[in-house]
Amino acid sequence: MKIAIDIASLCSTTTFGNYIVTENLIKAVQAYDKKNSYYFYSFCQSPFPIKESKRFIYQNIQPKIFWSSIRTSVEELIKKKDYFFALNQSIPFFTKSKIISFSHGLSFYFYPHLYRDSYSQLKWQLDQMASRSEKIIVSSEKVKKELVLVYQNIEAKIVVNPFGIPFDMINGSEARSPKLEARNKFFLAVGMDHPIKNHKILPKSKYKFIVVNNVSRTKLKSLYQKTTALITTSLYESFNLPVLEALAQGCPVIGLQSAIIPELEPYVNIVKDQNELPTLLDNAIQGRLKPVNVKEIRIKFSWKKYVNKLLKFL
Repeated sequence: MKIAIDIASLCSTTTFGNYIVTENLIKAVQAYDKKNSYYFYSFCQSPFPIKESKRFIYQNIQPKIFWSSIRTSVEELIKKKDYFFALNQSIPFFTKSKIISFSHGLSFYFYPHLYRDSYSQLKWQLDQMASRSEKIIVSSEKVKKELVLVYQNIEAKIVVNPFGIPFDMINGSEARSPKLEARNKFFLAVGMDHPIKNHKILPKSKYKFIVVNNVSRTKLKSLYQKTTALITTSLYESFNLPVLEALAQGCPVIGLQSAIIPELEPYVNIVKDQNELPTLLDNAIQGRLKPVNVKEIRIKFSWKKYVNKLLKFL
């Protein structure tokens, strides 16, 4: 089969969230799908080497203007594919391909006051996804329940498929010292600079925090290995990739209930509200958080599993 994928998120200058998912999905289909052909649609040069072949074709489609709606439609007309993977939730105005959409969650829907400039566009994209997709891929049971709450007639379309550990974070947990005294006594918070991340509640007066929103992957990996714990305080998350990355590096995670999806909850130290944060931060400094089972996490969250499940629906 011929599959087109919108990978335009790789043209972003930030390397969080959908950028990392897109990069890893490309690597995963190249590693684990031995049958199908892929056409990677973008409007820039690839920021990382893609092994092109007869089955893996990178297309830098120009011009950029009206790219996701009209320019990709033209490309779909020129050469019909069997499936279109709407990885960025944006669907071409026209395509004869069967549409597989990938939901980023509904943070804008539940917190519209934080998305005043983009709410209308995001809601329109969500409506298009719900009405035109053959399947909708979500990263958590939580997102599935939310979509069914909004669109009662689409439950049969929705497939829950949690992400795998990013390839650059699979190894390296052995670099994290098991001795408390060998670690730097700081806490790490990771995520874009947006109110939905709720970093304002971090108790910075008593504890040392490093908050990062756009550092190199090498630097981020080093921080996971050196920090006392990752702290996540988001008002909403559809997956929360930094949690999985930290756990894969053997780093304990403390998170508000709202920031943790059910699939990751067994591995995280949960707090119900910000008033409980100091207690768990003190526990982290004293080494009294639940241990991280890196081996189990590597088995449960893999891109090979992700691709194999995805291909079953084609």
